[in-house]
Amino acid sequence: MKRFFIPVIFLFSIVSFSQEIYSGEYNTKFYLFLGSYQGVDMKMLDTMHKTVQWINIDSANLNQVGILSPVDFIKTILSNQLYFQVNSIEQSPWTAQIKDNSFYINDLQNNFTKEIPIHINFNDPTIYLSFEDDNKNLKGLIKRISQEESNSLCSSEEIPLWKTTFTFNNRTYEGCTYIKNN
Repeated sequence: MKRFFIPVIFLFSIVSFSQEIYSGEYNTKFYLFLGSYQGVDMKMLDTMHKTVQWINIDSANLNQVGILSPVDFIKTILSNQLYFQVNSIEQSPWTAQIKDNSFYINDLQNNFTKEIPIHINFNDPTIYLSFEDDNKNLKGLIKRISQEESNSLCSSEEIPLWKTTFTFNNRTYEGCTYIKNN
């Protein structure tokens, strides 16, 4: 029984952390779900035109036609000039961005801004992205969360399905994470 149980958990984690691909009736246009909702609309990447759009999949008559693995999803995000925007869920205000193999933090309370070169790791299929710097002063991860968890954490019109946790200079930060375009 134990031998069956472990592969099922691993397979479930890969599927649950994969990102959905949608297409219209004739499969001429494909959209990648970027992990955010705004009312009934979903944030999508039009893979043909490389644009980000809000789409109601029911009224646009889109159906899920596939999924991308976490590794392929991250590579698609980074290769399409998109980035991760992290907004504080804590009382002390800060923001961060992950793009172009760099981590940018803007700590408004302590009045500092810093760019840190990072390494992106794709080793764990149960999270989307982990990252760290050469000196190990910065370590973090982005993971997918449920819509219910996002509703309780994030206070914006856009409801993201991502959460970032990172440690920088011995302080732990947590934030809601959005995929944005340049």
